[in-house]
Amino acid sequence: MKDVLKILTIGSVGVGKTSLINTYIEDSYTPNESSTVAPSTIEKNKIKSNGDHVKLNIWDTAGQERFQNMCHHFYRDADVALICFDEKNKNSIDLWALRVREFAEPTTRIILVATKMDTFGDDSHLQNSDKNESNPVADFREYCSRKSEELGNVPFFETSSLARMGLNELFDYISEMEFSLPKKEKTIDIKDQENNSNPEKDGCNC
Repeated sequence: MKDVLKILTIGSVGVGKTSLINTYIEDSYTPNESSTVAPSTIEKNKIKSNGDHVKLNIWDTAGQERFQNMCHHFYRDADVALICFDEKNKNSIDLWALRVREFAEPTTRIILVATKMDTFGDDSHLQNSDKNESNPVADFREYCSRKSEELGNVPFFETSSLARMGLNELFDYISEMEFSLPKKEKTIDIKDQENNSNPEKDGCNC
């Protein structure tokens, strides 16, 4: 099994990718964090429930349009792609899922990550609300659940960097995921190949 996982955080500009990573790594939230202008990477060592060690290699990818067509190679060899979005950018899920399907490996796992869930406020009243009554949080969750199903029942996590909600659960889940090592390509002995393709001709020059 793999002991180093490449994790991409992708999504539109301003959805909170950098805040999500920094809050998880440093356990502190920095308000008004500037947008990432170029991809960067940070590592986190984890111990799985079975005692095995795994290193999370987390990539913070730029969301600006001017970088999107320059970073296709960052998708290569990714084990996990975190599609990050907030309520205002939920319609971008399909775009980023398409990019993963197009540029990443077929084995790359997609996880939907809803950010800034704190902006909805306290949603405890949902338990006692009228099921027929429209509610922003309920509508958003229903939309995300539907997208999860459309993409093949991919995992979906709700997070908030400000409230430090869901971050440990997200990366703990990733740490426990099982990934097989890539199969080694069969090597060919060039000398043997040449000998097989050019057998001796018993002294005949014709």
